Amino acid sequence: MELNRLLKVFKSRWPIIGLIAAVGFASAFGLTALSGGAAQPVFEATTAVQFTLEEEETVENLTNEIEAELGIALFAAQDLLAEDLDSRILSNPDSARLVFVSRGASAEEAMSRVRELVDAYLEADPSSGGDVSGKLAELEGRAAEIQAEIEALTPVLTPAERALVDQHSLLDLKIARVQESILALTVADAGASQDERSENADAIADLEAELAELNAEKAGLPPAPSEELGAVDQFRFDSLVRLLDVLELEYQQYAMRLLGITGSGGTLQAPSVADLTPEPPNPLSNGAVGFLGGAAIALLALVLTTRARKEVWLPSDLPLPLLGVVPKRRSPGFQGSTWYDAAEGGVRKSAIQALRGAVEGALDRPGAVVAVLGDRVDTLEVHSIAADLAAAFASAGQSVLLIDADFSDRTELREFSVGEPTLESFLRLPAVSKSHGDRVTQLLDAAIHIRPGLAVIPSGEQPTTPADALAAPQFRSLLDHAERMFDLVILVAGTAGSPSAGVVAQRAGEAMVAVTPGRTTVTGLESLITELHTQRVHAIGAVMVTGTERGGGIARLPLPAWATSSEAVRSAPVGPADPLERLRFYPFPMEKGSNPVRDGSLRTLVGDLSEGGSGLDHEWDTSVNGRDHLASELLAALANDTSGGREAVGGYLVARVEDLLTAVSGQENLSSDLINVVRADAYLPLTPVRGHRTVGDWLVDELGRELGADEGARVASEFARVLGKEGSGDASRMLDLWLAEEFFPRHIERSHGEPDVWHLASEGRTVELLVYGRRLDRERLDRIINDLVLRLIDELQRRVEEAQKEDRDQAVDRLEAGLRDLYLFEVGLRMLQVGSSDEARLHYPWRRSDQQPKGWAPIWTEGIRPNVAPLQRLGLLAYPVLDEGELVATQSAV
Repeated sequence: MELNRLLKVFKSRWPIIGLIAAVGFASAFGLTALSGGAAQPVFEATTAVQFTLEEEETVENLTNEIEAELGIALFAAQDLLAEDLDSRILSNPDSARLVFVSRGASAEEAMSRVRELVDAYLEADPSSGGDVSGKLAELEGRAAEIQAEIEALTPVLTPAERALVDQHSLLDLKIARVQESILALTVADAGASQDERSENADAIADLEAELAELNAEKAGLPPAPSEELGAVDQFRFDSLVRLLDVLELEYQQYAMRLLGITGSGGTLQAPSVADLTPEPPNPLSNGAVGFLGGAAIALLALVLTTRARKEVWLPSDLPLPLLGVVPKRRSPGFQGSTWYDAAEGGVRKSAIQALRGAVEGALDRPGAVVAVLGDRVDTLEVHSIAADLAAAFASAGQSVLLIDADFSDRTELREFSVGEPTLESFLRLPAVSKSHGDRVTQLLDAAIHIRPGLAVIPSGEQPTTPADALAAPQFRSLLDHAERMFDLVILVAGTAGSPSAGVVAQRAGEAMVAVTPGRTTVTGLESLITELHTQRVHAIGAVMVTGTERGGGIARLPLPAWATSSEAVRSAPVGPADPLERLRFYPFPMEKGSNPVRDGSLRTLVGDLSEGGSGLDHEWDTSVNGRDHLASELLAALANDTSGGREAVGGYLVARVEDLLTAVSGQENLSSDLINVVRADAYLPLTPVRGHRTVGDWLVDELGRELGADEGARVASEFARVLGKEGSGDASRMLDLWLAEEFFPRHIERSHGEPDVWHLASEGRTVELLVYGRRLDRERLDRIINDLVLRLIDELQRRVEEAQKEDRDQAVDRLEAGLRDLYLFEVGLRMLQVGSSDEARLHYPWRRSDQQPKGWAPIWTEGIRPNVAPLQRLGLLAYPVLDEGELVATQSAV
């Protein structure tokens, strides 16, 4: 993967790399030549102290003696060693020597430096300065006196003074709350009716009376004692702390002397000098090194820059499914025919056909409307991809309408040079008219067919404000009629991020994004996806636009054979007998939160629990009154629980958890802390583990964010009661227990057997967690193993040791069984990570053996089911997703 990225960066940026490499060659060659090729002289002087093995002395004792002498020498010569980094002192136990080494520009300089090291060692007296033990005791006594002075300066409140401080704090808090209530009622008077103002006045009067009582009570209390030091005492306190630090340094020095006390008994040997002057450098060889170094630095800088900018180079960089890789057109168009029908189609035509199959598989309904956006792509390429894709669908027997809705750039492509009717003529139709529908139908019938099955409507003259014109009812009416008259409508939306492109994408409901490797950035795409998500636009995938057709071939994402066939289906056949066929034609997953609660919102849940619904217009009324109103309605609805309350609450929790695990940046209905956690780790545990927050903890927090902390906790407890999970534990733990039993089966059913969120669990359920499958990579598998599983193993091991000390045999057996369960779970995760067995290996039956991934590197364009198969075979899933035939069909025989 990294080699592919390196090659792509090199291919795209080779002129810059060559220029910097040439500069490196010239610099190295020039500097070597200017230096005259003369190498600096280097002489190394060496001497040693030889120790001998005395009678009745062991080799081990001699080795310890040499190491002790080394410590004395290093301590004595520490200043010299700090000044001259080329000097060093070494011990050689094999030859029983203490070696001193130093270097210099001449033999005399080297000898002088090595003599200084030896003299410092010979003159060192570890016991100098008196009795070391006595000085250490003296320093300890002085430190104790200083500590006593510090403690004497630190004020300590009595229990009575502490109670008085707490009483003052409580009254201050009550006064602040009453003042806030008075301010809120005063602000509410601005838009209140006469009756409401009268009620507010009474309430304000009561609150002012209460405020007066609280102020009087506070005034009657003695002043609160202070815990802060005065200026003089603070200066004294700081001085004592600094003095204590100085004593600590002196104490460390004497302690080192105490440890270094020993005898010597060695013999100093005669010094020797060696000439280490290197050969003079060669300008050509240095130039070659400079050339390679410059090229390497340039390439590394480009790679780091692309990583910092998060540029898209490989399919794995895309936060969207890759639909295909398409080369640019060699020419805008051909006289007399559309480009798709010309003989010069070549590699691009094959790529367009593969793209057609992928887009057809991504659309979940007939009569779809698809907008084509471009992110850092020339608008000409956006138009050509839309035109070629429309021609490919038409060649497969479908009726297609191609509309140029990009007024910002007039295209030169022949496919759009057809004249009237234009999109601008549709937008000029009267918005409300009895004959409006008939007029739209007439204009659609008059659209020019540039080939059988393909009609084109060019953009025409640009309106004064294209975004406003496209947002008008006329454009929506055009699309409504076009959906009924054509099998597919393709819109050219233009540059992503422009106001008019956003309107076109929103009207289409489905969008595909054209990107350019090396120009499009991952962060830009993520922002675009967030924007499309906010506008309720489904981004079906991305197409990479690369190079040109020259060269006879391009690197293209391999697609299954069925994906390039014009026979590809939009939805799954009913009950195919062959499991392999069932994997190929799996159904398109339904949208998140579609059953039984559509969007996983508390407002919708209130409506499902009670027929009356709410008086609030929107759930995200963050005012105090809005939150209290919503909380009151929800608690009342839960208290009047009917037979359908359990299912409604369960549906809300499942949809909400799906939203938690698949959160994207900028999602406003979730806290930024939660989004950061799930985007970084891709998982949330259901099992309490030290250092991790469970799914239930996050659910309670999000309820508190929407309803207030107290009301959120009450609603969470009511959820647990309605779901039959009342217990002595926290509401968050009760929700975790319910989700461990109910979430995954419901999610599998909601997604038609294509779960995005996977429930991973050990065989004995010692550890359970929810993972967003599409974000699960090797790095996040490492996090699950190291940050979750191994941390839980350490915790259980500690508990086993405690139980063994207390002779609780049953607890020891239970905990050791949990440890065995965790060890097996860890082994399964590591097997999945490296694909070390047939059961743990990813395998796509429709791909050749050389196109199969190595280890855990799933290809998400192949669907969810073959990617979840190895987890089920390893026993890592809490509930099965595939049947036995599908497991066999997706298992490698190699």
